[in-house]
Amino acid sequence: NDGYALLEFPTPDLSSGDKIIHAELILAPYMFLDDATSEYSNTNSYDPALYITAHKILRAWDETTVTYQSAGTDSGFFDSTVYSYRILDNDNDFYTWDITRLASEWTEGGVANHGVLLKFDKSPSNGSIANAFFCSTNGRYNPVEYYPQILYQYINTTGIVTEILTCDIGN
Repeated sequence: NDGYALLEFPTPDLSSGDKIIHAELILAPYMFLDDATSEYSNTNSYDPALYITAHKILRAWDETTVTYQSAGTDSGFFDSTVYSYRILDNDNDFYTWDITRLASEWTEGGVANHGVLLKFDKSPSNGSIANAFFCSTNGRYNPVEYYPQILYQYINTTGIVTEILTCDIGN
């Protein structure tokens, strides 16, 4: 029970001296499968709670052809390093993942931006099926504010002194 969600967003056009200081992936929950009743609801009732981890995608992909097998752990499709994680708890309007380190790699480290892969950290210990759905841009009735988003915050560091030298001239 280790399904994946793949998301790709453009990297902001930064000027010389700009530095990402915070980047956040934001998703709105759409529905959860209640394993006890086999019904879908807007409330996450998993016990224990579900952990969803964020990973760097390592190669280009196409949403019309990518499959569970081609994006799997053994395929080298994503980095197993956990860049961020989120606990899915009850009744949140939005869930966020701090992907500042990953966004900095895209903008400063020369790493290609192929997107973010989200996956369950582990299946529920009680053996239930874990299904969580988030709003997408393909959602027929979703308002725009519920579409997946990345919020980038950055500053321009040109002219900022990062090291101060002191000198004692003596008496």
